[in-house]
Amino acid sequence: MPSLPHACLGRPRADHVADGIRIAELDATVPAADVPEHEHEDAHIVLVLNGAYASSARYMPDVAAPMMVVSNPPGTAHRDRFLDLPARYLVVEIARDLWQSTPGRNTCRPAVRMHADALALLLSVRASLHRDPTDLDLRREELAPELCARATGVAATDRRPPFWLERIRERYHEHCSRPPALTDAARDAGVHPTSLSRAFRRHYGMSLGQWIRNCRVECAARLLAHDRRPLADAALAAGFADQAHLSRALRQCIGLTPGALRRLIAVDS
Repeated sequence: MPSLPHACLGRPRADHVADGIRIAELDATVPAADVPEHEHEDAHIVLVLNGAYASSARYMPDVAAPMMVVSNPPGTAHRDRFLDLPARYLVVEIARDLWQSTPGRNTCRPAVRMHADALALLLSVRASLHRDPTDLDLRREELAPELCARATGVAATDRRPPFWLERIRERYHEHCSRPPALTDAARDAGVHPTSLSRAFRRHYGMSLGQWIRNCRVECAARLLAHDRRPLADAALAAGFADQAHLSRALRQCIGLTPGALRRLIAVDS
């Protein structure tokens, strides 16, 4: 199986190396039919900026929409590709030894979809890449641990969540705009609502309510970046009560107003 660097799959628009970490924004150049099954020696995290992306990572839909983040640990074998061109993505490559030396991350992990807290970090990395790449040199020591930790989707205990809890988390992600009642989800899983809430916080490091908010922020970011609908409509579609509610959540979760997010995505587009 060939080992392909991302330079073989895309044309860099911006590129920076910071001692074990490479950050690049690329235009995809290889048609989907021409992308072979391959692996990358180092870990790489992909933020889809434009285009329809097909990934074999865990929890991924058949087609990944823009603003979705995928984590691939070192040695991941896949045939990830963009189904149509043109397309664009941000990739953060982390050297294998740096990834594996991060506390709690030296065991094999599957490729996974990441969520809104990772999106916030990747957007800030992209902003630095375009505006002041030297800032990435200063952040190098914190970037790898942050990304490695968020790539697992679990709290610092590093204990794997039970299958029923993972299914509930994905159910809430899929239906975040109209989530099921806690009592209904707990009944379907065969557990008490209090047990569900405690297990969720223990394994994922946040409350179920925080998780739902993060999922809504991810959805809203996707709408704001690539859908010119009015802000109030985007807020309702993502499950927020109104435009003000969405604006507060965006500032709290990713540190950006809706307008700032749209401007950031438009950088050099």
